Amino acid sequence: YYTDSSCSTQTGTTKATGLAASAGGAPVVKGTWYVKASAGAVANKTAAATSSCVAHTITAKAVTITAGSQSRAWNGSALTNSTCTGTLGSGDSVTCTMTSASTITTAGSVDNEISTVTIKKGSTDVTDSYTVTKATGTLTITVATPTISLTAKTADWTGSAIAANTASASPNSSPTFTYTYYTDSTCTTKTSTSHGASAAGGAPSLAGQYYVIASAAAVSNKTAAANSACTSHKINVATPTVSLTAKSTAYTGSAIAANTATVSPNSSPTITYTYYTDSSCSTQTGTTKATG
Repeated sequence: YYTDSSCSTQTGTTKATGLAASAGGAPVVKGTWYVKASAGAVANKTAAATSSCVAHTITAKAVTITAGSQSRAWNGSALTNSTCTGTLGSGDSVTCTMTSASTITTAGSVDNEISTVTIKKGSTDVTDSYTVTKATGTLTITVATPTISLTAKTADWTGSAIAANTASASPNSSPTFTYTYYTDSTCTTKTSTSHGASAAGGAPSLAGQYYVIASAAAVSNKTAAANSACTSHKINVATPTVSLTAKSTAYTGSAIAANTATVSPNSSPTITYTYYTDSSCSTQTGTTKATG
């Protein structure tokens, strides 16, 4: 095989010389090449002979390159897909770039449109040996159903309503959370004012074993509404700190009461005072002068 019509320069291994396997080999890429057929001598019959130099034309292969399609649930990141496929010649591979519009972030669908196509045989670009038709793919994002996580809470009584731990969503579309509180582990009976809640299903303030569900509202084109599992929410009876300041006052002839004690957290308990003669509060006062 040759590169010229006079059949003087043989094809070679470069693209410009036909991308043949070896010098004089059959060309691979598009172009007008030339060839001579040589017949060997046959003993006692015919002498060796060669044909004239004739054209050997390779035309471009028609191929449809189709952009990849993909669908997934919303996760907060853009969906792109640069894959593309087509029925290529032996040993060829294709890569594509997509248009800037071929991306989607929220729920919906867009065309995945090819901008450029490059076809190679090994490291050699043979795109011009093809007539390429581009076909679009489709990129689709669906509304995700998030997983709502909520950890159990245990706290001591404070006198105020005790809210659940903050819930989280995955994937996180920053939904609005609401919390509903229950008295049973199946989360069927809501709390009430008898549990210190401001309304049915509200956060309790009185000690007891409760349960809670965190509900995430739907976020348009991102995530659907979803609930957490029924989660433990326990309020323990608090052990308060009782504070009492020392007192010093003049004799009056009557019993002198201590300063008023304070309690934290303050549940307005009944406070009683017991008096002692020693700093370790082991010996109580009595009815004699020596004991008070």
